[in-house]
Amino acid sequence: MKTNILTIAKKILICSLAFVLCLSCVGCNNKTPDNSSSNLPYTPNASGDSTFDGSAGNQSNNDTTSEDSSTTTSTPDFNQSKPSQQNNSSNNSSSSIPTPSNNSSSKPTASNNSSSKPTSSNNSSSSTPNTSSTPTPPPAPRLIVSCWGDSLTEGMRMTNGNDFPSLLNNMLGTDKYDVLNGGDGGEDTITIMARQGALKIFTSNQITFKAGDASVRIGDGKGNGFETADGEVIRLTAALGREMPINNITIGSQQYKLVLNNFDWSDRSCEVYLQRTSGFDSALTIEKGTEAKFASADLAKTNHCDIYLMGCNGGYGTNKNNYKALIAQHQQMIDYRGNDNYLVIIPYWTSNTFTKYFIEAFGDKAIDFRAAATDQSILEDTLHLNLTDLDKTQIASSQKIIPPCLRLNNSATDVHLNQTGYLLLAQLLHTRGQELGYW
Repeated sequence: MKTNILTIAKKILICSLAFVLCLSCVGCNNKTPDNSSSNLPYTPNASGDSTFDGSAGNQSNNDTTSEDSSTTTSTPDFNQSKPSQQNNSSNNSSSSIPTPSNNSSSKPTASNNSSSKPTSSNNSSSSTPNTSSTPTPPPAPRLIVSCWGDSLTEGMRMTNGNDFPSLLNNMLGTDKYDVLNGGDGGEDTITIMARQGALKIFTSNQITFKAGDASVRIGDGKGNGFETADGEVIRLTAALGREMPINNITIGSQQYKLVLNNFDWSDRSCEVYLQRTSGFDSALTIEKGTEAKFASADLAKTNHCDIYLMGCNGGYGTNKNNYKALIAQHQQMIDYRGNDNYLVIIPYWTSNTFTKYFIEAFGDKAIDFRAAATDQSILEDTLHLNLTDLDKTQIASSQKIIPPCLRLNNSATDVHLNQTGYLLLAQLLHTRGQELGYW
């Protein structure tokens, strides 16, 4: 009897405890949260999204809808990290927190960006990352300007880009133009024409390669392994054409290379070697009179503009005053080029009667360097030169002689120009080219 009473009492106690626990659970589920005491940095707003509570933590919410009506998406921008702790006080979207200067966004953004979300600079209001990229177009090819001539074009003793092709290139802009120096000291007009391609050339002797020979010497010590159809000798010099090279040459249909050794300026003697590029194991004979062409002749066909300054080493006949022959050679080079973009520098070392005939032949494409170089106002007011008595005497002479102040080493007789002389020449070319619409 006593045992039954204890068992019933235990069951009543267990039921009572279960009832109390049920009442506690119901009370918890019906309790309203007190948002004012929340320690979370994000608190619900009327729209169900989260806003940043600046006093409750150092985080921002990239999912918040922008106040900018043009952006309604809340897709997060995964390319942006949340603002660091030290910036939260100034880069918060809350109306009670100041926004960065000159930025109308409701979210921290890059400078001058009106987007509602942190995006990269210069991005529009789209909140999704822009993974597409526009390829950068390749730069336009530079226009080639070729300057043909001898040591006057090469720039005797001119260093650091003080020759007139280099000075002109700087004036035109090295990003848009490539002015090539095709001057080779000591060359006559025949050789210059052959390099440019206007004059056909041929082997002057039979050339024989034995089996195993990679190269053989050609010519007679004066550099003349080639000649014109009329027998005019092509006299190669050590520079081999500077930036319009003749090292590569085609003879017949085969490619070869030219190498010059032991050049002597006193008598312009040198050793010229012809190198094979293939077929070394077999013997080869190149007959006299086989047509040859320098690689520079093909390059000349791609030029935007050509500039000519030649004649001080002869090559246009035994009479140095034969202006007709010299003009005809210039015209032959211009015709070979087949382009109307050209400038001809009138010889300034000859009789000033050349000026008249060159202007008649080439019009406003003829550059009268002598006229500018003997203009006292240009020398004193533009170039700011202090003229000597000899300078003034030469520019006042009837022959209009180039004054020493523009000549190499300030010599009264040197045909080569100094840095100031080349600067004046480059400026004349630049100005005339602008007037003609070349650049």
